[in-house]
Amino acid sequence: MMTPFTVNIYPFLSLYGNDNFPIDFTFFDGAPQPVVDDGIQYTNVFNANYNFLVSALKAAGYGDMPIIGGEVGWPSDGDKNANVNMAYRFYNGLLPRLASNKGTSLRPGPIEVYLFGLIDEDAKSIAPVNFEWHCGIFRYDRQPKFAMDISGRGQNSFLVPAQNVRYQEKKWCQFNPNVKDLNKLRENINYTCTFRFDMIWTLMMTPNKNKFGFRH
Repeated sequence: MMTPFTVNIYPFLSLYGNDNFPIDFTFFDGAPQPVVDDGIQYTNVFNANYNFLVSALKAAGYGDMPIIGGEVGWPSDGDKNANVNMAYRFYNGLLPRLASNKGTSLRPGPIEVYLFGLIDEDAKSIAPVNFEWHCGIFRYDRQPKFAMDISGRGQNSFLVPAQNVRYQEKKWCQFNPNVKDLNKLRENINYTCTFRFDMIWTLMMTPNKNKFGFRH
């Protein structure tokens, strides 16, 4: 049995890396102007990327190699195109597409993928991008972000949340504008918040920074 080729497909990153990328092409509800490549029409970048890989493997002599989507998902915060509504739109298109077992034009049949991810990782470094914390379909407290149907049958409902979650008192760090010794400021922030200074500075510059529990 041939070992699968694992690939991460993030339509969101196409949009993140290029403001001129057609936003509808990152979803599954039909781009108004399909992209035609070698006689094949594409209405979403997921299918296009998947077919590109199929073609590359075939050209390398591995046309029958199985493919697994190692990471597929959409963040809900940390960027201007990362929010709950857009994440919902993405999953509400992806899951029925997977459930149909139609595959793509160059590789018909079921497509196996792993969603990224299950739960937000609020203790994770945000390097190299600000949305790393917000890729889960559950918030960090195990509460679902939006209604969805994992089976892809379109019967959306909120996934079962964690019960009796205990929350710490809401606190945040605030810079002292009159500080004299910036070296000590860095040390104190590292000690108090257990995060790097450059990370906190990045949060100040991030859209919706209040979601990170930080203000200045």
